[in-house]
This record gives sequence, structure tokens and C-alpha cells, in this order.
Amino acid sequence: TPPPNALIIPIVTHVNAAAGPFLSDVRLTNAGGTDAKYQITLTPTRTDGTTSSKVTVVTVGAQQTTALNDIVKNFFGFGATGDPSDIGFGSLEIRPVDSSSFLTYASSRTYASGAGGTLGQFIAAVPFAKFATKMQSPIPVPGGGGPTITRLSLQQISQSSRFRTNFGLAEGAGQPASGIIHIIDAAGNNLKDVPFSLLPGEQQQIN
Repeated sequence: TPPPNALIIPIVTHVNAAAGPFLSDVRLTNAGGTDAKYQITLTPTRTDGTTSSKVTVVTVGAQQTTALNDIVKNFFGFGATGDPSDIGFGSLEIRPVDSSSFLTYASSRTYASGAGGTLGQFIAAVPFAKFATKMQSPIPVPGGGGPTITRLSLQQISQSSRFRTNFGLAEGAGQPASGIIHIIDAAGNNLKDVPFSLLPGEQQQIN
């Protein structure tokens, strides 16, 4: 189980395409006063994170930000051959090694890169302490304890000829998890309940 100061980016990727690669850049900031070592783990989508993860270690100097460009290819090898079938995507865990400091920040940008430039989106790094759970955790929470979050709400999803919403789930604790996705329309009517089940550390992408 990650410590509460671990950060999880739900999805990073590298896909080789004819029009150009689709990839993820990550920025990792150590805002503390001493150098910090981080264990960075990539769990490929729809796999068990306890058996199929890839791990690397990165040291970031005090008050510094490190650029981890095209992290899936450059740090974990997916897409390195350039072959269209050589792809990789999954969730990324950033775990401070031998540190309880909460002064670590990360962000990611996943984008398509082509001759005309890039088109992409920001994907936040989520502190593990803020993951949804039904368990009463003994992990201390900055600013006080209390029950942990049990539900997440996602607004503004849609499907049309011009726009679609992709949906992803990431398990962060290294334990099997299950739950229900409630799909609710603008009037508050429950349209459908979709059960889900995740392996330890698994990420699922529903396009």
C-alpha cells in the first residue's frame, strides 16, 4: 500500500501513430529543503500491478523540478522501436522513498504530436490519501483525520457528433477493488448502474 504522500497519475501513454506519436510528459517537483528520491512505478492497463509493473528510481534536488519527457518510452521502454504495435499505457505511481514529506508535486500532459504542433490535455497527479475508499484508514491526513472519501462525482460528461468523454478507473492501494458507476442525466434521473472490478493496481480505460 502506498504511503499517503504518494502521487498517482491515472493514465500515461506512448502510442506510435502514422500522424505522429501520442505521448505523456511528466513534471516532478521536490519543494522540500533536501534532495528526494522517488520510486516511479508504471502499471500497464488491465494488468495486476503486483505482478506486471515496471519500476525506476529518480532523484530530484531540493527546490527543483525534473522533466520526465515521454515517460512511458524513455523510462519504461514502451514505443521505443517506433513500430505501430509497440505501445504502452497505464497508471503511474510516484512514491517518495524514506520520506514522509508532502512537499512533492507532479503534473502530466498527454498529447498528440504532429507537424502542426501538439494537441493534448492536463491530467492531474492525485495524492493517494485522497483516493475513494470505504475503509477506515489509520493513515494520518494533513490537517486532521476523520473518515476518508467514499464517493467521487464526475460532471459534464457527454457524447455527440463533436465531442465524447473517455472514462478511466485506477486502483491505487495494490488491492482488488469493486464498486458501481451510477450514470445520471441532467434532470437527476439514474440512467444506468455499471458495476466494475479492478485487480490490484489496475487501470481501466473506457473510450
